[in-house]
Amino acid sequence: MDELPIDIHYAKLLDWLLDRRKVPSGWHEGIRSVRLKVNEGLADLPADDEEVLAIVGGQYLDYFGCKKLLSVVGVRDVFGRYKDDRGKKWLDIIAMYEKEDLFLADSAQVLAKQVDVEIPTLRKRQAKLQSSLNDAGRRESDSEKAAAKQEAELKDMCLSLGIQDVSLPLEGQLTRAVQLAAPKAAREVANLAKAELVGEALRYYQIYTKRAEVNDQALCPTLTRILDSEMDAKAPEELDIVGTGEVKEVTIDWGAMEPSDELKIDFGESEEATMAGGKDAENTEPKIDFGDFGITLDDAGPANVDEGEPVEIDWGDSNDQQEAAVEINWDVGAEQINVEGKGGDVNQVNDNSLLNENTRNDFLTDLYEISAFLYQRETEWQQSGKGGGLGVMLLDAENRSPELRPFDSEKITKMKAAIEDVLSSLTSEENRRSLTLKSSHRALHRMVKSLEEKKYAAERLKRMVSEIETRRSREAQELKSIGPRLERTIAYVKELKANIEDALSKQYKPRKVNLMGEINTL
Repeated sequence: MDELPIDIHYAKLLDWLLDRRKVPSGWHEGIRSVRLKVNEGLADLPADDEEVLAIVGGQYLDYFGCKKLLSVVGVRDVFGRYKDDRGKKWLDIIAMYEKEDLFLADSAQVLAKQVDVEIPTLRKRQAKLQSSLNDAGRRESDSEKAAAKQEAELKDMCLSLGIQDVSLPLEGQLTRAVQLAAPKAAREVANLAKAELVGEALRYYQIYTKRAEVNDQALCPTLTRILDSEMDAKAPEELDIVGTGEVKEVTIDWGAMEPSDELKIDFGESEEATMAGGKDAENTEPKIDFGDFGITLDDAGPANVDEGEPVEIDWGDSNDQQEAAVEINWDVGAEQINVEGKGGDVNQVNDNSLLNENTRNDFLTDLYEISAFLYQRETEWQQSGKGGGLGVMLLDAENRSPELRPFDSEKITKMKAAIEDVLSSLTSEENRRSLTLKSSHRALHRMVKSLEEKKYAAERLKRMVSEIETRRSREAQELKSIGPRLERTIAYVKELKANIEDALSKQYKPRKVNLMGEINTL
């Protein structure tokens, strides 16, 4: 019975010692005094001694650590006593620990704290860092892919818009690119619209509608103007407004006539009236030069005007004065006006040009109108080939009309294909975007904003990748240091457990004391 071991749970060790009065209830005060002495002794230790650093570095210096330290720093005499002050100081510290078995209470508290707090904290931190590193690797890979995708999309958009360098301001580059691309797109569409088949389709539509007497309104006026105009086909770049920031002189050829006689205005004043108006007035007629327009105003009324007598004003609209009328040429084409304004104002384009948004919309409407007409006629011809009643009647009627006879089914199919080519060119993504950006400041600003947002997103993802790399490097370094620290802590706990069991076993000899609990599963 006397040899049965004593099993104590490590968490209950301090209570067990207090219940059996192995340590006093006020052991905290005694330990506080001991720790003050320990701190004073640590300040006196050599800083370059590896054995000393191995004992005091990284772990709590308890009673058993003080005994190890004493064996290293203490110097004994021939009788085995410590003769130096350092050794005597640490010997006194050990004696203070052994008084009333204070070292047992201190060791029991440290053991429970290491097992219940320190080791679980290190393990949780280790697991968290490992999980964070795995997640950081995944997020870094995803961010790199997203950044590469954003950069590729931005590059493709910029190339399609004619922007060469993404690092430079985007708005200026886009404006210059639009100034070049929009006239090119307008020229391309206009050249397709000026194809012979398109003109024949328009003529066919006009003849058929006139023959059917549907209405008296002009058909497809915008398409007609485009076909009759050389504006878009030859020189749409002349309508371009180059944003150089300079305001140049506006040159307008008004087609003025050659200067003729000097302009004269007769206010109907006689020589006597002139003399009455001022002593120094000249006897000649007053002459006002308004320019070189060759406009001559003849005498407009009686020489003398009495007070109360009505004044007659000749406005020059009588038949006998029509020969004095002056013709002024107001037909000034937009191609004769070249304005270079600040910022590249995209709104100043000719109304008949495809660069004008309203004209472009009307032109698109005309194309759809003719396309629908040709589709209907093509369907009717197909029905006539199958023996449909209505199709046969229409075919017979057209065969009797010399104007409509050339437009057979094959010709209608070709004209329809030509119209579809124009529609495809006008509604293609590249041309539609260039023309829209040219005619709308708002669309231009929206496009610039979209590009800047995509550029910012790519840069933000790059910064995120850099931050993830920095954080992952820091966490990897911390994880690398936690491993050895956890191993040292576990080794210290096992050693402290063995020392406590040995010290208690000496007091209860021959019975052996064992500490139980999770401490044995570390």
